[in-house]
Amino acid sequence: MQEAPPGHAAEGHAPPSASVADIMRAIGREVADAGQRACDLQDALSGFAQALGQQGQAIEAFQALDFLAQQLQGVAAFLGALAPTLPACWAGDAATAAQAVTMSDLAHRLGRPHEASRSMGSDDVGAFELFGADGA
Repeated sequence: MQEAPPGHAAEGHAPPSASVADIMRAIGREVADAGQRACDLQDALSGFAQALGQQGQAIEAFQALDFLAQQLQGVAAFLGALAPTLPACWAGDAATAAQAVTMSDLAHRLGRPHEASRSMGSDDVGAFELFGADGA
């Protein structure tokens, strides 16, 4: 049996696919979550910024964090607006693409974009291993 060219399914074996619009929506949700986390980080660090005063490097770092949050929110908005404009017949192999993602929860969500969306809660955030599993 002849192998299928890259990006094509072998005869009788269709790759798992999802609509490109669903993939874009899933990516948009993830980018929006990342943007919100950047905003939350800004809020959490604002006390440090005030304590540091007007030190140039600190101000530049906080401006970079603010820019990152705005950039992520902008990309999420773009993807959200783009997704409904894509032809329904466009499909992609999200499950195979998700194998390149090293965070398992993220890979799961991106690999199955057709599943119902959900917001990430604090239970979804991985434990900070520096402090151990119990946080001590």
